[in-house]
Amino acid sequence: MNGGIDIPQVASHPPSKTVNSIAGSGAPFAPGEAKELFKVGKYADYGRLDMVRALLDAGASYEREVMNSGSPLFNAARRGFNDIVQLLLARSADVNKNQHRQGTPLRGAVLGDNLSTVHILFDHGAVCDERVLLDAILGEYMALAELILDHFTSEELHHEEFGFKAAVVVAEAGLTSMLSLMENRECFMYRDGEMVPWSKEEARHLE
Repeated sequence: MNGGIDIPQVASHPPSKTVNSIAGSGAPFAPGEAKELFKVGKYADYGRLDMVRALLDAGASYEREVMNSGSPLFNAARRGFNDIVQLLLARSADVNKNQHRQGTPLRGAVLGDNLSTVHILFDHGAVCDERVLLDAILGEYMALAELILDHFTSEELHHEEFGFKAAVVVAEAGLTSMLSLMENRECFMYRDGEMVPWSKEEARHLE
């Protein structure tokens, strides 16, 4: 699933002869070819499993970020290229690498609305945070929001600085269905028509 993102056609940006030689021969780089090692993120973004594998085999870094983009794992996760995601994870890419601008690979998968990719990342130890939760909810990705909420404890969802704070953001955005989901998950409750942090004691009185 690619979240409706228009993926550039590689044919319009053909790899250089240097890149073709890397994919074809597996020979060591000549002095002028080292720059090709920096293109893993680009080919991960295009869905080119063959080129990503060839570059990794030639010694490219699986963590290097692309200018104004992200790491190879972030890019592949955002596009929903699960074969590349699994390859990078098998090569020890950091599933929780938090980039300054883009965030984690999990956030990339959520922004692309790639549910199957999120499952893969969770299976490899991806950790949720409030930013990822809000991305799923504000994007109105119901299945993703439900899955991500499942990865937080009741204590976290009940906490005023987490569950309630996130619910207020959702209420301000006017997302009724997502707000109902957060109410059902006990991120907040209503008192006299006003949103308040969820309280076990008050909930008992309302039963």
